[in-house]
Amino acid sequence: GEQEQNSNQCIADSDCSGIEGGICQNGGCSCPPDHTLVNDGSNSTCAPILPKVKCTSQVNCTALDGNSICKIRKGVCKCKRGFFVSNDGSKCVSGRIGMRCRRDKDCLDSVRDSECRDNSGEECRLKVVESGPCSRDENCTSKVPKSFCNGNDTIGSTCRCKRGYKEDSESFQCVLNGIGDTCINDSDCQIGLNDSSCEHMKNVGAFCQCKLGFVEKPSSDHAHKGGSGNPRLVCQRRRIEDECVLNNDCDAAIEFSTCKNKVCICMDGYASANNRTYCLKILLQERCQNDRDCSAIEGNAFCEGQICKCPLGYKSHASNAKCVLKVLGDPCQNDTECEAIRDGVCKEGECQCNLDFLSESDTVCRRRLVGEGCSRREHCGEGAHCAHEVCRCKLGDMTHIRTPHKCEPMKLDNVCTSDNQCDAAVNNSECTNEQRCGCKRGYKEWESRCTKLKINFNCNTSTSKLDDECRAAVNNSACTATVGEGIRWTCKCDARLFCF
Repeated sequence: GEQEQNSNQCIADSDCSGIEGGICQNGGCSCPPDHTLVNDGSNSTCAPILPKVKCTSQVNCTALDGNSICKIRKGVCKCKRGFFVSNDGSKCVSGRIGMRCRRDKDCLDSVRDSECRDNSGEECRLKVVESGPCSRDENCTSKVPKSFCNGNDTIGSTCRCKRGYKEDSESFQCVLNGIGDTCINDSDCQIGLNDSSCEHMKNVGAFCQCKLGFVEKPSSDHAHKGGSGNPRLVCQRRRIEDECVLNNDCDAAIEFSTCKNKVCICMDGYASANNRTYCLKILLQERCQNDRDCSAIEGNAFCEGQICKCPLGYKSHASNAKCVLKVLGDPCQNDTECEAIRDGVCKEGECQCNLDFLSESDTVCRRRLVGEGCSRREHCGEGAHCAHEVCRCKLGDMTHIRTPHKCEPMKLDNVCTSDNQCDAAVNNSECTNEQRCGCKRGYKEWESRCTKLKINFNCNTSTSKLDDECRAAVNNSACTATVGEGIRWTCKCDARLFCF
């Protein structure tokens, strides 16, 4: 509790008879703990400090001051409503901030840490930050909330506003930092300004600014007032139609938005929703003004009759967010609507396979494959024909190695069962004893064809009848070895005979 020192020296309490209720402490007369020295000009008395007086009933407090009551829950005395604890804490007074005054004492007797300010029309005002020395934080917070004592001596220490607060020049109070106020780090701004940060500007300083995606606006909350009583600027998430400079100003707050002509707008294919706080995709069957409004819908949707629609051959997906290809069985009005289906037509009001075709999948129609039943040639696929009500490969063709249901032309070295199979595909070929297509005698394989041997052509040295290869192509020729850089066998005329 507070203790007021008296200049009288003492050894015992009896030496302090000049102060009613005084005690001797540390060689000097003073008041006991939780008491304060009251001097009315003729007598000095140690009076209880009201807020520190313990009580269990109203009598405990009213006996000390008729304008005090017992706050039962906390068990201490306090002043009645409309009354304030006097500066010395000994009584309840009716004085208040704003009352008329002529000197500081008129205020101090009623309100602690007040003064009579002539520049405000001579009325009692609380002392302001840095108005006088302090020794502890309580000396400041009792005068100005959110202030503290900057130091620990009563000479050089002054009251300052806490971090995140600044002194308001009109109310002389500590008010929350706002947009544009100086700062050191983000917390200096964020104590009273949500969604803000401390932005450091080179060669200028650091100031509280709204984060990316937020914009400064006057608060609609009456509790958020600036020191002058004007609406306090706060950071609000940007909305469509708010001002902007960069695209990031918008899309950091609203997905699918962009900055155009210094105003946030929704991107093509999106529309403002939920009080301009969202950009939602425009869906199929929703209103539009032009094709751009439908551009976010997959599948080349377009605007017709102020409604987003799918192009021909497409239908709406269940989500209405994209156009997908029409499939067999989907409703149609003409063949064009089924053109996305290979060999599909519109028949009986729905997409079906064309005549003579079978469905391979929802989007593909095909002719019958080798081995499948048929009744006429048109039923079978390319390279096949209908024989004995089954699709078969024509002479000279064979079934595809990797796709057995398809036909492809026979080639040299393919497996065969008859000469006709080979010769129908490759002229001058035959089915060899190894049952593979090969060139007839007198012919040589050249670029997948069988080419007739000629004089100076290489001849087959693997056969025991070397001359037969050449003679079958050129009469009176023989397969002869020529020595050079190596032995080379070629067809040569017999020197004794005429070749033809």
